[in-house]
Amino acid sequence: MTTQTSVSAAGLLGLSVLMLAACGRTPTPPAYVQQATQDPEVPSVATLDADQPTGMALGAISTETTATRNAADELGRREAELAAREQELREQQAELRRERERLAAESRERSSAVAAAQQSHDADQAAMPARTASTSIIQKVPSPPVVVPPGTPLEIELTANVNSRVARVGDRVEGRLATDLVVDDRRAAVAGATVTGSVTELVPGSDTVDGATMLGLTFDSLQAANGAIVPITARYRQQPGIATGATQQNGGEVKLRAGTVIKAPTETSFSIY
Repeated sequence: MTTQTSVSAAGLLGLSVLMLAACGRTPTPPAYVQQATQDPEVPSVATLDADQPTGMALGAISTETTATRNAADELGRREAELAAREQELREQQAELRRERERLAAESRERSSAVAAAQQSHDADQAAMPARTASTSIIQKVPSPPVVVPPGTPLEIELTANVNSRVARVGDRVEGRLATDLVVDDRRAAVAGATVTGSVTELVPGSDTVDGATMLGLTFDSLQAANGAIVPITARYRQQPGIATGATQQNGGEVKLRAGTVIKAPTETSFSIY
């Protein structure tokens, strides 16, 4: 109890000294302080002042506390900024992950579409031979031919002169159809189709009854409507003593001019496919 009272008194003394020093006065120690000084059991004021914090020490402690608080605030602010940046980075990473997933899904869809298209193409390629074979079978089925019966007249326009005086048996004769050849409403050959034959009869006038020359032509091929060359037998004969606008007879001579249209009936039937 004595020690606590002495310390308290010493503290009050130190505070008084500081206040008087601030006012420029020299402090006078109170009686109980003097008594304590004289008493060897009571510690001196100097000893108490050395053990107690002064005003300067208190100011340093306050400054250090403020600096510590400021440092803590700065640390908290930086930690908050770091947390915000980490959150932003996580959001960016999540967005990148979603974008990668979207691109991967699109890639899978494109791959599926390409695979489906390839499968369809392969299926078409595999089915093509069957379709081609089926089409070939259909195309190979022939349509009924056009049958030209015997006795059908062919109107033929000669493309070159034929003169009995200079002609020889076996000479080739060329012409073309003057009109379409139609049988049962089906066109067997078109006008302008090539018709070829030869001189097959040539009898001088001296060898005939009335002295007129006889000229015979036989046409043996015809170009059909489908472009094929069809063998035929169609004869034209200039009878002795008969003169028409298509022929001229001068004594023993028969002339057939180019452009003359003659009729040569068929002797046998023929078919055009």
